[in-house]
Amino acid sequence: YYENNKLCFYTQWKYGSSMDELSLKYSADYSGGDPTSSTWTEIPFTKPSTSEIWQFSDTINLTAITNSDVHLAFHYLSSGAPRRWNVDEIQILGNEIQEIDVLTPETGDEWLTGYAYDITWTSGLSTDVVDILYSLDASAPSPVWIILAEDVPAENGAYTWNIPEDQPISTDYQIKIEDQDNPITGYSGVFTVANPPYTPAIVINEIMYNPPESIGADEYFEFIELYNNDPETVNLLGFTLSGNIQYTFTSEILLQPGEYLVIASDPDSVSQYYGITAVEGPYTGLLLNTSDGMIELHNSDGLLVDEVDYGVTAPWPETPNGTGPSMELLAPSLDNTNPDNWEGSYTLGGTPGEINSIITEVEGIVISEIFYNPPGENHENIEFIEVYNSNAEAVNLGGCHFTKGIDFIFPAVTLGSGNYLVITKDLNTFISVFGLPAYEWQGGDLSNSADTLEIQDILGNIIDYVPYSSEQPWDTLAAGHGPSLELLAPNINNEIPENWFASETFNTVLNSADTVWCSPYDGFLNDPPVAAFEASQTTIYASQAVTFTSTSTGYPDFFAWSFPGGSPDTSNEEVPHITYHIPGTYDVSLYVSSIFGEDTEEKTDFITVLPLPDPPIADFEADNTEIFVGETVNFTDLSQNNPTAWEWYFMNGSPESSTVQNPQNILYEQPGKFEVVLQARNVAGEDVMVKDKYITVLDTTAYNMIITEIMYNPPETDTDSLEFIEIYNAGNEPVKLEGYYFYGIDFTFPEFEFLPGDFLIVASDAEAMMNTFGVNAFAFDGGFLDNNGELIEFYTPNGTLIDQVEYDDMEPWPEQADGNGPSLVLCDLQLDNSLPESWSASVDFAAVNSNNDTIWASP
Repeated sequence: YYENNKLCFYTQWKYGSSMDELSLKYSADYSGGDPTSSTWTEIPFTKPSTSEIWQFSDTINLTAITNSDVHLAFHYLSSGAPRRWNVDEIQILGNEIQEIDVLTPETGDEWLTGYAYDITWTSGLSTDVVDILYSLDASAPSPVWIILAEDVPAENGAYTWNIPEDQPISTDYQIKIEDQDNPITGYSGVFTVANPPYTPAIVINEIMYNPPESIGADEYFEFIELYNNDPETVNLLGFTLSGNIQYTFTSEILLQPGEYLVIASDPDSVSQYYGITAVEGPYTGLLLNTSDGMIELHNSDGLLVDEVDYGVTAPWPETPNGTGPSMELLAPSLDNTNPDNWEGSYTLGGTPGEINSIITEVEGIVISEIFYNPPGENHENIEFIEVYNSNAEAVNLGGCHFTKGIDFIFPAVTLGSGNYLVITKDLNTFISVFGLPAYEWQGGDLSNSADTLEIQDILGNIIDYVPYSSEQPWDTLAAGHGPSLELLAPNINNEIPENWFASETFNTVLNSADTVWCSPYDGFLNDPPVAAFEASQTTIYASQAVTFTSTSTGYPDFFAWSFPGGSPDTSNEEVPHITYHIPGTYDVSLYVSSIFGEDTEEKTDFITVLPLPDPPIADFEADNTEIFVGETVNFTDLSQNNPTAWEWYFMNGSPESSTVQNPQNILYEQPGKFEVVLQARNVAGEDVMVKDKYITVLDTTAYNMIITEIMYNPPETDTDSLEFIEIYNAGNEPVKLEGYYFYGIDFTFPEFEFLPGDFLIVASDAEAMMNTFGVNAFAFDGGFLDNNGELIEFYTPNGTLIDQVEYDDMEPWPEQADGNGPSLVLCDLQLDNSLPESWSASVDFAAVNSNNDTIWASP
C-alpha cells in the first residue's frame, strides 16, 4: 500500500494538427469490458507542442483521487489527419505504507483452551489503534471473522488472549489485525486451538513421611502411594514426582482404574517388609518430618495432576510423625490439600498398595426427609435433604457422595448413632429460616416434578436410593403445598412411595403467607406393614434364577417366602435368589410382619419357565457395503435361533459399537475397507460372525494429484503395449485411491495407498511396462490413448475432477512424442499441465524395442 501517489510520463506525436486527440482519464467504477459504460474524469497534463519531440508530462499529484479500485487510461481519438502518439516511461510513485506483520501465532502452533497466549505484531502504522479478529475456518473460501478485541493500542505490538475453556476447537484458526485508518490487514499463520490434554485423576492417597523406629530408618521405609481415581487406565510414562523428593517414571506403567502404586525411597526394603511387589523407585531426597512437606505429581506434558502440602502438626494428623501410622486419605474423591480429610492409618506402618485402613463400607445411612418444593415463589434456596444414621455405631461419612440428584461430597464428618444431618441448597437462607446447622451442596437442584437421589460410599457401594415424584403414589401435598416428604421409619424401603408421607409438623410461615411443614433433625412415624413384592423377571428359561424383592410397606421385620417349583422353595430373606430347573408356571407368595401387624401377598402363575432354546447362529447384512466418506450404513441382524443380546463392532465407524439388534446410521468418516463383527447371544450360548473388509469407504477428496507423463503413441508396429499415464501425489498426505478413476481410458483404482511424493503408472499392458521399464503399473480396464490426441480426465470416486490434460499430436504440443519414441513429459511439477508449452518430448533413454526403435521415457 502507498500514499501521496504521483504520476509522470513522456509523450510524442507525429502527423496531424489537434492536441486534443490524446487525454488522460481515471474511473472509479470501471470493472472491465466496454469502457464507455463507465464514468471517466480527465486529468490534465503537459503535451508536446511540436512533432517528434518527447515532452515530460510534469508531475501529476493523484492525492485528490480518494476512491478505491481506480483505473487510469489514455484516451486516443483519431481525427481526419491521423496522428501517431507515443507514450513511454510511465511511473506511479508514492510513499509505502508499512504493512502489519503478525508474528504470533505461527503456522502450526497449538494453543489450548483455558490458557493465555500473546498475539504479537510489528508495523510502522501511524494509526493509534487496531482491531483483532479471529476465524476458525481460515482455509474456507469465505472465512467467518469474529471480533476478538477492538481499539487495541497499535504501538503495543501485543495482545494477551485468555482463551475461554469453552472456546470452539479447530485446526483452522487464523488471527487478523486490521488498521482502522488505512486498508491495511495482517494475518497470522494458520494454527490450532485445542482442548488441553486430559489430566487423569491420579491421587496422592497415602504418605509415610516418618516411619517408626520399629520398622526402620526413613531412607529405607519412606513411601508415597498413588491411586487411580480415573475411569480410564493411565500410562505413567513420563510422569514426575517433585517437591521434597524427585522421581521420573522412565518406563511404561499402566495404572488401572482403582489400582494403587507405591513409590519408595528404597523399593527393595518396602517390598520385603510389606510383602508387595509393585514398588517403584528409588526417589531422590527425603520427605520432610520436622516441618511442612510438599509433594507434586506432574504428567508427561508437565501439567500438574495432584499436589499435597502436608503438615506434621495439627490441624494435620500427628500420629503419622514417627509413632507408627502412615497418613491416609479418607477418600480419593476428597480434597487432599485439606488436613481434615487425612487420618493416621489404623494399621502399623500403613497399607501401601491396598485400600486405606481408615476406609470401611458404609451402611445404614438413610435419606429420611426431602424438601424438594417449598411453597410460594423464590423459596427454592431452602430445599434440603435429611439423612439419618440407623446404625448402632457412629459413622464417618468422609468421601461418601451423592451420585444422583445433587452434587455433594460429605466432608470428614462423623454422624453419631441415631443422629441426623441436613444438606441444603443455600446455607445462609436455611439458617435464617430454620435456625439450624446444615451443609451446602455443591451443585444441582431438587426437581419439582421427579428426581432420583442416590448416595454411594467411597468403595462405590450404594448406601441409599430414593426415586421420588410429585405425582401419585407419592404424597402430592409435598409438591409445593407446604410440607416436606418424611420417611415413615428408618428400617423400611425408602424407594417405595407408600413409605413416605407429607410432613404434619408445622415449622414456620414465609412472607406471612406460605406455611412450611417439615421437621429437619426430628423423628419418624410408623404404620402396619403391607406385603408386596416384585421379580427381576417373570419369564425365564430352565436353570435360570430370579431375584425376588420385597416392596412391602410399613417396615416389616420378618419375611416368609414360598416358591413352589423353585430351589430353594422357601426363604426368609428380604431379597431371595431362586432357581427354576423344570419348565412350567409357578405361584409365589410372601408373608411379612412387624410389631405393627402382618400381611400376605400371593401371585398365581407368576413365574413362567421355558425350555432352553438352541444357541444362535450369528449373521448380518448391510444396506450398502460401498459408500463415500461421510455416509452412513444401516445393519440388519440375520442371526438364527432368536438371540436376545447383540454386540456389534464397527471398525472405524461412529459409533464404534452397539448393542441394539439392527444398528442404524453408522457413520464412516475415513476411507478404507473395514471389518464388522457381530456377537449374538441367547441363554443357550453365543456365536460370532466376522466379515473382514466388509465396508468399503471411498474417499471423495480432490487431493493434489497431477498427470505428469503420457506415452500415447509408442514406436510399435502392432498394438501399443507401452501406452501409459503417470500421475504424481503432490500433496502432503497419503491418498487411499480405491474408487478414483480415469475418463478417456477406462480405469478405476483398486485398493491402494498413494504416498505423498510418489509416482504411479496406469498402462495398457502392465507386463510390458515391467519388461521394458522395470516398473510396476496398473493395467487399463479398457480403451486406449488416441494417437491423434484426446482429453484425459482424473476424477474422485464421487465425480469431482482432480486433473485433466487435453494433449494433441500437433504443434504447439511436442510432435516428437507422436510415434517417434519419446513420451510427453511435464517440464516442471509446478507448471500448468493444461498448457502445451508446459510439456516436452522425453529425452530420458529407456530401451530399444525389437524393431530397433529407441524409446525415450521415465515412468
